[in-house]
Amino acid sequence: MGKSIFQFKKFSIEQDRCGMKVTTDSCLFGAWAANQLTETKEILESGAGTGLLSLMLAQRSKANVDAVEIESSCYQQLNENIDRSPFSEKINPIHLDIKDHSKQGYDVIISNPPFHQDQLRSDNTQINYARHEAGLTLEQLFGIATNLMTEKGCLFILLPFYRKIEALELATSMNWFPVKITTVFHSKNHQPFRAMFLFSKEESRCDEDEIFIYDEGENYTSDFSKLLQPYYLYL
Repeated sequence: MGKSIFQFKKFSIEQDRCGMKVTTDSCLFGAWAANQLTETKEILESGAGTGLLSLMLAQRSKANVDAVEIESSCYQQLNENIDRSPFSEKINPIHLDIKDHSKQGYDVIISNPPFHQDQLRSDNTQINYARHEAGLTLEQLFGIATNLMTEKGCLFILLPFYRKIEALELATSMNWFPVKITTVFHSKNHQPFRAMFLFSKEESRCDEDEIFIYDEGENYTSDFSKLLQPYYLYL
């Protein structure tokens, strides 16, 4: 998915000015989260980037979406992607460091946060913000969610699978509880590479499952296709 323009059924994403591009796992995460929205009224996306997740959630929900992005050129592209979509009246792009965002009362906060901790960093600041914990740590994200969310709100996070235990331990220490965890595999022949989390402030039974993107014939699986059908052009 390295194209500069990615066309979905109801919106398009231009991404040449953003460090984090549209990826299959980010599309899956957006569809997975949108599929679990109920009577949501206020959504916050932290580190909105191109606006992919905000647009996916706006397509499936009547909620208002605040899309917060710190990096200037990426924010400009976020704004353009939203303005060009049929959901522009529901999405509010905000050029701000999420740590300085003070609006409260969100039902849902969603984030595909910077993945990498200790890996080699790029000389490009834009890429570092998108891919590394240069601007926001996982602990800070949980703290922000605690401050900005309603008591019955939920937090969606996408992380590399190797950070699953770390995320669960950190969540517990900050009084966040897993409601659903879906482990993502490229196929049955691969090791897991992503974990999608739904956290709540209310303790409850955690539902765990898994999803495979490709079948043995390298076609999308039925589970993946069902989730992405509202978005992907050829599903």
